[in-house]
Amino acid sequence: MHVILGLTVLGLKFHEEVDLTAIGTLLLAAATFLALIFVSRSLKQTQAQIELGQWQLAATQEEIGFSRKEACLSRTEAEVTHRPAVVPVAGGEHVTLAGGEELPAGPAVPERGLLVVPIMNIGLGPALSLEATIEGLDPLDPRSPDPRPGPITDPQPLGAVTGMCMSEVMGLEAAIDGLGEVPSFKLTLAYRDIAGKEWHTVATWVAEHGRYADLSIRSHWPRVIDPPPRKREAFRPSPEREREFAEFGLLPADRQPA
Repeated sequence: MHVILGLTVLGLKFHEEVDLTAIGTLLLAAATFLALIFVSRSLKQTQAQIELGQWQLAATQEEIGFSRKEACLSRTEAEVTHRPAVVPVAGGEHVTLAGGEELPAGPAVPERGLLVVPIMNIGLGPALSLEATIEGLDPLDPRSPDPRPGPITDPQPLGAVTGMCMSEVMGLEAAIDGLGEVPSFKLTLAYRDIAGKEWHTVATWVAEHGRYADLSIRSHWPRVIDPPPRKREAFRPSPEREREFAEFGLLPADRQPA
């Protein structure tokens, strides 16, 4: 399409033939160019927002990791500050109990048939539900895997204590028939801390040397046993509902009425 335009400037007349299609194409190109500019700016803004979001996410993850480390450190510090450590006492002339009674600083037989083993909590927290057992060892070779019979023939309990405070000392007693002197034995102390963590102290008393050997303290969390899964009975609708299901053909083939 062509249009003839006339223009008068300072008394002079100009005539020009204009192609409207070309003008439309130019206007469309200009609009497209402007749209590209706006789209480019929008993309840059979106990219900046994405980068900002990624940075914020990384910062949040770093804070979460730091918080987890702090929580682990706090838990470790709490465990350390409340950790019990019950050990057998040996060395020195005597130990004094809370009530003022004095005991020999090590296993002793104050009277025939009675073994007394003093223990002490040298940890920073209380020891709860303490149970002690002793096992007889070979009198000549306490580390022998096949010990010869001694005064203590079978493992037996040495006593149980509800709790021991920090730095508390107490004597555990066991009645052993015919015992006249302290034999070699293996002592096991099982207890737990205030968080429920279980601890085991194991030591071997070597009567020939008059001291404990192979002392070790280990800990572990109690094993949690999951309850057996409950047996679920299959759903069975009431007789009235079954009849309704049968009318609409909703019952399985093996439940269809005869």
